[in-house]
Amino acid sequence: MMAKVRALFRYPVKSLAGETVSELSFNARGAVGDRRFALYDRDGKIGSGKSTRRFNRIEGLLFCQHC
Repeated sequence: MMAKVRALFRYPVKSLAGETVSELSFNARGAVGDRRFALYDRDGKIGSGKSTRRFNRIEGLLFCQHC
């Protein structure tokens, strides 16, 4: 069975809403421009949709575009 790509998405800022793109380029780190930036909270932790040792959950971040 042959797979078909229906859509391509890129997430320029970690954990923010993504954008639809017509093409993607790849390098050793993955899709070029994907997760290139991140938001940090006041404690210096990377903002995310989840809380871990490295990430701090920021409510509503996943639905934000161009904040």
